Amino acid sequence: MLYIYGTIFNNAGTVLNSLASIKNINYEKIFIVDNYSNDGTYEILEKNKEKYRLEIKRMKCKRGLGRQKAMEMAMVIARDDDYLMTMDFDTIYGDDFTEYVNEIIKEPRYNSIFSGFLCLKEINKNVPWRNLNSAEDWERMGHFASLGFDLYLSDFDIKNQFVSGLREKRYAKGLKFYYRSFYTVIDFQRGYCFKSFKDFISLFKHKKYSSILYFLYIISKFYEKYCYDDKLNNMDLALKNAKK
Repeated sequence: MLYIYGTIFNNAGTVLNSLASIKNINYEKIFIVDNYSNDGTYEILEKNKEKYRLEIKRMKCKRGLGRQKAMEMAMVIARDDDYLMTMDFDTIYGDDFTEYVNEIIKEPRYNSIFSGFLCLKEINKNVPWRNLNSAEDWERMGHFASLGFDLYLSDFDIKNQFVSGLREKRYAKGLKFYYRSFYTVIDFQRGYCFKSFKDFISLFKHKKYSSILYFLYIISKFYEKYCYDDKLNNMDLALKNAKK
């Protein structure tokens, strides 16, 4: 069996299309942590929870912690040989992804992690989601790689409505937006664990903010970082260990 989980905030315009795009995946239930959406997202989920077999919990949290709590909800009823997978509710998933998931879950695949962190429940016990607002996925993938799990990463026809700063504007406006953005950048470094500022800034499009980014890079050193290799950041570690 497959259980899907994820966290959500202010996705009223995309959540139904996102759920509809995975309707042909053979899942049992979807567990969602809603970060107190205020645009009607929660009401939409409640109205459609029978149609899409949803279980919804509301709590204030960062994205990583929200995923962790949603995953824990799924783990309560899942067996060790059931599959768990996360999803983003601002994303439209293609038919190729549906075929990919349905093929994998036909049989237990031990020691393997697939796209969407699709893996057996017992594997998820080893690696929690960190309390991060950014790079929580690469942190977790790097963690899996460091423990010797087999990683299978694939590209699919996934259409994401929100990117970088636009996503953050769903959470805060005005001064609160800048405050949240600063801490999101700090979490970015904590999750990726870049070994130099040059590598850190390489993933940012707007180099004109380099002085601010350098300041936040230095500030991040005072926070706990999640590093799993002496030379490689977590993304490169995961990609190096990924199998075809």
